[in-house]
Amino acid sequence: FHAVFLQGAYSGPGVGLDQVGNDDMPSIGTVNGHMDNGSHTAAGHILYAQPAHQLVVAGCHSPFIHQGGATLAAAAAGASVTHVDASKGMVTWAKENAASSGLGDAPSRWLVDDCVKFVEREIRRGNKYDGIIMDPPSYGRGPKGEIWKIEESIWPFVELTTQILSEEPLFFLINSYTTGLQPAVLSYMMNTAVVKRFGGQVESDEIGLPVTASGLVLPCGASGRWHR
Repeated sequence: FHAVFLQGAYSGPGVGLDQVGNDDMPSIGTVNGHMDNGSHTAAGHILYAQPAHQLVVAGCHSPFIHQGGATLAAAAAGASVTHVDASKGMVTWAKENAASSGLGDAPSRWLVDDCVKFVEREIRRGNKYDGIIMDPPSYGRGPKGEIWKIEESIWPFVELTTQILSEEPLFFLINSYTTGLQPAVLSYMMNTAVVKRFGGQVESDEIGLPVTASGLVLPCGASGRWHR
C-alpha cells in the first residue's frame, strides 16, 4: 500500500548524531535509529510508530515527522512511504536512520517541502494514499518562509489531507505535543473530516512518559487514530 508521513519544521532542542550513544537508539521491530533525546519527539515516535507497524499493509504518506521513526516502522512493514518535512536537516537525519535500519533501499520518498503545498500538488495530480501519519509542530516555518501555527492551521490541513486518501484507506494518525490540543479535539476533527466520508472509528488519548521514581505519568500531548 502507499502511505504518506507529513512532518513540519523542527521545534525542539536537539543533539548531534555524534552525541548520541547506544542507549539512545530505540528499536521498533526491525527499525533502529538515532532519536533526539532533547525533546519529546523521540517518545512520541515510539508511542505511535508501534501501532502503525501493525496497521500498515499497503503504503503511507507521512507529513511532519522529525527523525523518521514512524516512516521506518511503516517501511519495515512493507509500505511504500512518502516522507515530507520542511526541515532539510530532519530529512537527512531520517534517511540516515533508514540506512542504519537496513531500509536504505526501501521504496520510500524523502521530500523537503512545505506540507500544505505538497498535499495541494498531490490533489491536483490525483495521487492517493492508503494511510496518513502526521506530527504537526506548534509553530514552524516552511523552506520558503511559510508560517505554520497549529491553532489556525491544523483543522484546514486535516480537511485538505483527506482529499488524498484512497477509496478504501486504512488509517489516519495525528500526533501532537501542543499544550491545549486535547484528545477530544483530535477526535472531533477526525470524526468530522474522516468518519463522515469513510466510516470507521476514531480513538484518541493522551501521550505520556512514565516516571519511574514516582510511578506517575508525565503528560506530553495527545494522539488520535482513525481506522476501519
